[in-house]
This record gives sequence, structure tokens and C-alpha cells, in this order.
Amino acid sequence: MGERLKGNLTQGGLVRQSLGLGAPLALGMLAHGLFNLVDMLVVARLGPGAVASVTIGGIILPLGFLVFDGISTATVERLSRALGAGDLPRVRELAEESLRLAVLASVVGALVFGAGARSIVSFFDTGHAAVTEDAVTYLSIMGWGMGGMFLMLQVTAIQRALGSGRWPLIVLAGSNVLNLLLALGLVHGLAGLPHLGVAGAGYATVAAQGVFAVLGILSLVRGVAGVRIRAGWICGRFSNLSGLLAQGLPTSLQLAVRVLSVFVLLRIARSTIQGTAAAFLDGVGLCVRLEMLAVFVALGFGAAATPFVAQNRAAGDSQRAARGTWVLALAAAFAMGLIAVLLALCMTPILKGLMPGIEPTALAAARQYLSVLLPFLPAGGVAIVLARGLNGAGSTRSALLIDFLLHGVVLVLSAAWIGARDGAGPADIWWCVAGAHVIGACMYMFIWMRGRWKVRKLWGSASASC
Repeated sequence: MGERLKGNLTQGGLVRQSLGLGAPLALGMLAHGLFNLVDMLVVARLGPGAVASVTIGGIILPLGFLVFDGISTATVERLSRALGAGDLPRVRELAEESLRLAVLASVVGALVFGAGARSIVSFFDTGHAAVTEDAVTYLSIMGWGMGGMFLMLQVTAIQRALGSGRWPLIVLAGSNVLNLLLALGLVHGLAGLPHLGVAGAGYATVAAQGVFAVLGILSLVRGVAGVRIRAGWICGRFSNLSGLLAQGLPTSLQLAVRVLSVFVLLRIARSTIQGTAAAFLDGVGLCVRLEMLAVFVALGFGAAATPFVAQNRAAGDSQRAARGTWVLALAAAFAMGLIAVLLALCMTPILKGLMPGIEPTALAAARQYLSVLLPFLPAGGVAIVLARGLNGAGSTRSALLIDFLLHGVVLVLSAAWIGARDGAGPADIWWCVAGAHVIGACMYMFIWMRGRWKVRKLWGSASASC
């Protein structure tokens, strides 16, 4: 998949080129999204309330991943451009600096999610002291250990850009397998490992990501595609930092707005139910994890739209850029539609299989959530891909503005107003989310078909505009 990333996307079959780039990236993003699902599946065997304790962390932790993903994507674009020009010293410089940036991001993540775990969990108000304490423990462990996640994300991105399809597969598949084995052992005390309960899931993920991040870094030190980084890569300057932030931060903030809105909406929906929120969070938490897997698939196709648009725009072929992005948007909608159909047809067996002994209240909450939102998943996929296409055309601030206004302002305020009314329930909040999916897709399709992105200045041009 790295060969396609650094290859020429301006020639050849349109469908073959776009899907040949998008499908591997979608699978790669899916692998990143599996970590939280594995944690949830393992702790679900602990009984009612266990999933609720990792749900908050499972929703808020992707915020750090997605925020850094925008900067990571910008790094890959610049690194691929330098590699294509044969500037190997520049390639090594960018690769090493991006790894140092990942270390810096892990420090920030530790302070936000590790040190701030109790404040984040308290905002949600689970209504159950034991669930709250488990949630704080899990989020704190994951927060302090975010270095492995950031480094693994950046390592696999560099490996793809350098043309290696084997190493990213080893890192992603191996880390998920190790995470599952360690989680089973540490959560339930199997194979002579200590019985740590919910905390064990956090330790397992941190350890698995850390181990394979180190292995990935070692692969870069030994050399990938003729490019080697220094063993002392952690020492150096941030000479490209301002450019990377300017290019990647708007995309990162756009994704952050979406994740934060989900967090706030769950809090609003929780306020509409009576009594403890543990069963509600068990059911809805399971659904959010499943939905996030679909979103990660769409983000993979969207990650392909960015370089596809950028390369074809730079070559002066905006029509090919537009058609290729539509192919990727339809592929994302199709993939999310398949996931929605599968969940709809096998909803109860899937929910009970993933969470044995699920309480009737939790099952009802899960079925209500999925029944409302499943038909609208494809619309969300289209919006994600077209937004990333705009990023590739240099319209990063346009996509950020749309998502901020729609998800960060209109959706949250509408849900808060509806949730405050007498007789309101969680389903009313989910309908607000469904409406946002449709409106967002329509807005992005309108902007995309209007075509003003075709005359935007690209990154690296004399007067780049966003």
C-alpha cells in the first residue's frame, strides 16, 4: 500500500487507482480502531457495568489519535514528495522530526488524559461509584501510556510512505493480537498473570502498542526502502514544525470537533434517563465502538482522497480529482452501508455475542441507538471523504468551519434544547445526530459540486491558501 501512496495517481484507471489506494488505507485504519473494541470485548465478561467503565475512555481517547492523524497525514504527504524527488536526506529529516513530534504529542496527551482522567470522567456522571473509579483508572492508564499509540501511528505512516506494505501489516496485526492475549490474561487473571480487571485492559493496550512501536522504530533504524533514520533520532530540531501544524492542524481540529460532540451528546442523552447510567452506557457504549469501526473505515477512504486530489490538482486535472473522490466517497458509503445492513439483520445476536449476559435495559438502549442511526451511516461516510478531498485541495479551513458549526454548535445546542424538554429520551438525541449526518453530507456535496476548491492554491505553492 505504500507503493501506491508514493506512486503516480494522475494516470491509469480511475477506479483502480483510487480504490487501490483507498482500500488498504481503510483496512489499516480499521486495524487502529480494533484496540478499543478488543478492550470492550474482554472486559464485557466481567459483568454489568464493566463496558460502561471503558466506554468513556473509548470515546475520548480517539480524540488524541484523530488530532495527531491530521499532522501525520501532512507528514506523509511531504515525506512522499521528498522521496519522489530523490531527496533522501530530506526524507530522513522529515521522518525523524515526525517521530519527535509524536513523542511531544504523547507528553501533551499524558497531561490531558492521564492527569485529567478524573475530571473527564466526572463530567459524564456515570451514577455509580465503582464504575466511575474503574473508568478513571482505565483512562488514566491509557492517557499516561499514549506514547505507544502516537509512535505506532507515525511509524506505520512513515513505513507506508517509504513503500513498505509488509511492516505496517506486521505492526498493526501483531499489536492487535498481543493486545488481545494480554487483555485476556490481565483482565481475567489467566496464564499465571495477575487478575487486574478493567485496569488490565488498559495495561494490555499500552504494552502492546509500546512493544510494536519499538519494533517499528527499529525497522526504520535498520532501513526501509533504502532510507535509514539515526539511532539517536530523538535528538534534533523541529525545523518543519510550523509547516506541519499549518497544514495538518485544521484537519486534526475538524476530527476533534466530531469526537467531542459525541462525548457531549452522550452526556446529554444520559441526563434524559432516570437512575444509574451504567446499563445505558453498557448498551450505547457497545454501539459507539461498533460505529467507530465504520467511521475508521471511512477515514481510510478519506485519507486516500487527500493525496488523490492533491496530485491531480497539481497536474492540472481537477476533473480527475473530482471523479476519483466521488469513487472513494461511494466506496465509503457502500462499506458503511454493508456494516449497517449486517448490524440491522443480526442486531440482537451480535449484541449478545459481543456482550454475554447483557442486561435487558442495556440491550434496549443499544437496539434503540442502532435502529435510529444505522440507516444514516453511509451519509456520514460521504461527508468524511469529501471533507478529506477538500483538505487535499487546500480547503482545510472550509471543512473545519463546516464541522465546527454543524457538529460543535448546531448539533450540540439542538440536542441540549431537546434533551431539556419534559418527556425527552435518548432516541430524541439520536435523531439529532441522524439529521446532522444528512445535513453534513448535503453541505459537502454542494460545496464539492460547486467546484471552488478547484482554484484553491495547493500546499507548497507560492501563495498557499486554505
